[in-house]
Amino acid sequence: MKFVKHVCKGKQTRLAAYQEKKRLEQERLAAIEEAKRLAAIEEEKQALEQARLDLLEKELKERIEQKRVEQERYKAQQLIKQYEEEQAAIQKLKEEEERKILLQLEKEAQLKQQRLRQQRQEQEQEQYRIQQKAQKKIKKTYNDMIDRQTQQHIATLNAMKEAQRLEQERVQAQRLQEKEDEERKRLREYVLQKRREFKEEQEKYQANSPKSPKYENRFQSPVLEDVDDEEVDRYRKSLDRSPRGSSIIEDL
Repeated sequence: MKFVKHVCKGKQTRLAAYQEKKRLEQERLAAIEEAKRLAAIEEEKQALEQARLDLLEKELKERIEQKRVEQERYKAQQLIKQYEEEQAAIQKLKEEEERKILLQLEKEAQLKQQRLRQQRQEQEQEQYRIQQKAQKKIKKTYNDMIDRQTQQHIATLNAMKEAQRLEQERVQAQRLQEKEDEERKRLREYVLQKRREFKEEQEKYQANSPKSPKYENRFQSPVLEDVDDEEVDRYRKSLDRSPRGSSIIEDL
């Protein structure tokens, strides 16, 4: 009986030890699982922290890039503004230079016109004086021709000489007109050459700079040509109104 009790007690002890061992094993497994879960949680935290750091770094880079882009945009705007100011200053200087050139050419043209008008007035006065003188000579010759037949031949010779002198004066006036036409033509060629040079310089400048329609086709002035054409027409009309030929020979 004692042996049976002893055996039963041994079995109970082994069973309790087995259960305790099993419980410890379960606790160990549970501790391992808990450690794994904690490690996973820690890894997840580290991953989240790394992701947050990456996101912050990305945002910082984006802010830095945005700030750099804004700075470059500001610099570009400043450069564009400076370039526009420089172009405006250059354009203003060119306009001022062209205005000075045009004023100088207009002054020269006005002086030439004044000289031409003065020469025409002197020529008209000379023609009037010659006509008056010729008329006086014709009258005197006619009166003398009535009184004396011999003086008719002398008066005719004088009239022929006067006609030759008038013809010479007319040829001289024609040569003076040709000389004036050549001077006017030379002045027109000089103005056209200056305009071509200015146009070539403007085209060369526009080829090396950004094109802007704001300043294109801005410098075209027909002032000198119009003045020149009006002056030529007026002078031709005055020549058409002036007497031609030898009045002395025609009256005789």
